[in-house]
Amino acid sequence: MTKNDSANFIVSFVDQTSFLNFKKLSVMRILTQTPQSAGKLAETVAIAQNGSNNTLTNDQAKAGLQNAPCNTSVIAVTEKAQQPPQVEKKYPLPPFTLETALQKVQLAEDAWNSQNPEKISRAYTIDSEWRNRNKFVNGRADIIKFLADKWKEELNYKLKKEYWAHTDNRIAVRFEYEYMDQDGKWFRAYGNENWEFDENGLMKKRYASINDLPIKEEERKFN
Repeated sequence: MTKNDSANFIVSFVDQTSFLNFKKLSVMRILTQTPQSAGKLAETVAIAQNGSNNTLTNDQAKAGLQNAPCNTSVIAVTEKAQQPPQVEKKYPLPPFTLETALQKVQLAEDAWNSQNPEKISRAYTIDSEWRNRNKFVNGRADIIKFLADKWKEELNYKLKKEYWAHTDNRIAVRFEYEYMDQDGKWFRAYGNENWEFDENGLMKKRYASINDLPIKEEERKFN
């Protein structure tokens, strides 16, 4: 292997690794291989060095690699790029049209009928604010606990939501759901909800007013 072969191999290695996520280098030491160990990279070490004055761009670092003799160490100093935080989005996003508002209502109905508190909570902001009947719930952890407790008491739960109205980032719905309590008695709950969403389609406010009507099992509408 020639000097250039070795340098090209290393530059290629750098290009195909997570070092592409760097804007400048955070001490990256690459030990080139000798002709006798061709095809095996001897060592690659990446160490963060904050506040270093010896800063090279990626292009300068690669140029140094190309000019480096075999069996030598090349050190390039960079700063790790600031990666933007992962933004949670729940489509469709506001501003809502009639079509996307209807989609949002159906997605909520499907999610609640799954009776999966973790899954449901991901449709709400981290600090989502709820009023459900006479209970106040704040944040995803409280939402998960609230829903888990709810479905311990409300058995054989089945929900139907209906679109009522919407604006840019708000949707109003009416709903009915049926459930059996732990004593085997059946109920149908009637309610209205007001929803407000953030720009990422996550619900940040949910206000629900609900009344229960005792029913006989043969009077059930939802199976």
